[in-house]
Amino acid sequence: MFKNSKKGVEITTNTLVILVIAIIVLLAVIAIFTGVWSPGTKTTQGLGDFNSACASYAASGCCASEPPPARCAEAPTGGGKSLVTKLTEGATSGGISQPHKTCCRT
Repeated sequence: MFKNSKKGVEITTNTLVILVIAIIVLLAVIAIFTGVWSPGTKTTQGLGDFNSACASYAASGCCASEPPPARCAEAPTGGGKSLVTKLTEGATSGGISQPHKTCCRT
């Protein structure tokens, strides 16, 4: 009556594979909307530090030329670091590769 028929098993296997893929996609969508895959706190803080340093850098006239004037690299600010150092540190932690060009938009 039943001669080695495995068609029912194939349908079940295909259904399970599709179900697993659908669950993975659903979890990925949930992770995106709940903020699991958002920028880390360190990156966000680094961008804030960069923006703050950039404002001081531009206000001090350091955007006038490339490379920046020597006074920008030597002038100690509130933390004892030069404007160039503060800009570079903020850029590094914020993932910015060219701090002078990004800050001065040249």
